[in-house]
Amino acid sequence: FKMHCFSTILLLLFIQTFSATCCIEHERDAMLEFKADVNDESSRLASWRGEKCCNWAGIRCNNRTSRVVKLNLLNTNVEPVRSDYYEGTIDYWIYHPGLTRKISPSLLFLSDLKHLDLSWNNFSGNKFPEFISAFRNLKYLNLSNTGLSGMIHPQLGNLSKLLYFDLRQDYYFSDFILSADTWWLSNMRSLKYIDMSGVDFKDSNNWVQSLNKLSSLEVLVLSFNDLTQISNTLTLVNFTSLRVLHLSDQNFNTTIPNWMGSLHSLNVLILESCNLVGPYLATLGKLKNLVQLDLSGNNLNGTIPTDIRNLSNLVQLDLIGNNLTGL
Repeated sequence: FKMHCFSTILLLLFIQTFSATCCIEHERDAMLEFKADVNDESSRLASWRGEKCCNWAGIRCNNRTSRVVKLNLLNTNVEPVRSDYYEGTIDYWIYHPGLTRKISPSLLFLSDLKHLDLSWNNFSGNKFPEFISAFRNLKYLNLSNTGLSGMIHPQLGNLSKLLYFDLRQDYYFSDFILSADTWWLSNMRSLKYIDMSGVDFKDSNNWVQSLNKLSSLEVLVLSFNDLTQISNTLTLVNFTSLRVLHLSDQNFNTTIPNWMGSLHSLNVLILESCNLVGPYLATLGKLKNLVQLDLSGNNLNGTIPTDIRNLSNLVQLDLIGNNLTGL
C-alpha cells in the first residue's frame, strides 16, 4: 500500500512538472512564428527554443492545462532623463528598441491568453493589431509606447473581461493611435484601469457618456488627447468607483463639470491645463477623500468657496496659473 501511494505521488509530481514546462505544440509554433517576425537586437527571446516553452522568458502557462496564459515582453531597457529645473521630474525617456518590426497574428493561437504586455517595444509603422479583439479571456492589455498607429477597432469592446487597459502613447512619439468613437468602451464593463494618453480623441464627443457606463472603473488617465468636448451634466453618475481621475492638456473651454462633485471615492483629481474657465466648482468641497487636487494652468476665476476647508485628507493642492482668490 505504501509503495502504491509513493508511486502515485511520483506520478503526480511528474505530471505537474511536465505540465509546468511543456506547452501545447501549436501554441509553441505560434510563438516561434511571432519570434520570426520580430527583430530582437537585445536577445530578449534567446530562451525561445526547444520544447519546454513554458520555461521561456516572458511566458507563463496554466499548470493544469499547459496552455499559455501570460505573455509579458515589456521592454525594461528604458532610461529616464530627469529635469534640471524640477528635482525628481522626468522630462523624457531614452529607450532602446527592444522588439521591433511587427506583431504576428500567430498569437491568435494563444486562445487562453489572459495577460499581454508588449509595452515600450518599437512597432512604429504598424497599424493597431485588430486581432487582439479576439482574445476574449484577456484581463490585462498593455500596448503603451509601442509606436503603433491607425484606428482602434471598435471590436476591442468585445474584451468584456479586461481589467487593465493601457494604450498610453507619450507625446514624443510621432505616431499616435487614433480613435474616432468611444462607444465601444462602454462594453468593457469589468475595466478598473484605463490610460489612453496620447490617443487622438478629437472627433469624439461621447467619451464621458461611454466611460460613465463603467461602474467598476477606478483609474482613468487621459492627457494630450485633443479633447474639446466634456459633458457638463450626466443624468446619472455611474462611475462612482473612480479613485483617480487624471485629465490634463486638453482644450475644453468650459467650466468644471458638475458631475465631478459626485465622485465621492476620488483620492486624486488632476485637471491640469485643460482650458477650464469660470468659477471654482463649489461641490468639489464634498470630495472628502481627496488627497491630491490639481487645477493648475487653467483660466478659473473668482473666490474659492470655503467648502474647500472640508477636504481634511488633502495633502497636495495646486491652483497656480488661475485667477482665484480666497483661502
